[in-house]
Amino acid sequence: GLGPSNEAPEGSALVLPEGIEWVGETISAVDPFDRDACPCNITTRPNCGTYADELVNLCIQLKNITPRPIKVTFPAGLLFVSFDTKVQNGMVIQVETFEVPANTTGGFKLEVLCANSHRSRAFKQHKYKLGPVTQVPQVMTLSDFIKNKNLDLDAGRAVAQTVLWDITDGRPRNEKDWRELAELPNQ
Repeated sequence: GLGPSNEAPEGSALVLPEGIEWVGETISAVDPFDRDACPCNITTRPNCGTYADELVNLCIQLKNITPRPIKVTFPAGLLFVSFDTKVQNGMVIQVETFEVPANTTGGFKLEVLCANSHRSRAFKQHKYKLGPVTQVPQVMTLSDFIKNKNLDLDAGRAVAQTVLWDITDGRPRNEKDWRELAELPNQ
């Protein structure tokens, strides 16, 4: 489950396309205000260089070992697990699709929602590992509900974060928050 315990979350493993490899043993958190903290050369990812406070900001580094560009998808529900159990895990809540250019090691900053309301925020010294893709039904419902919504606005991110914490903390559905999500503009 996704609840407050420190047990490993359940789900399926992310399988990268053939020809794509992770760079490094761990994934680094980055300071949301340090624009130079993570190289941003995978420009096919929307908002490649944007920085968002209050989210888990991660520096993703991938290598394409083929002579052709490869499309990569991070599905909704993908978890990034903090090595420090006092620091929040991160979760992809909207599908992220981007292209890694041929014969390139590329990077971008990924902003993901916090999966643990009771844990402290991530800072640049924190390290993450790739976690599973959760299949928790409430998370999938949220992801499907907001798949076309513009979460680039602080208000949109904030309400999506609140709803995710309601789910991960086991609180009942707050209809006011879901109405706010419904009213967000589409992307």
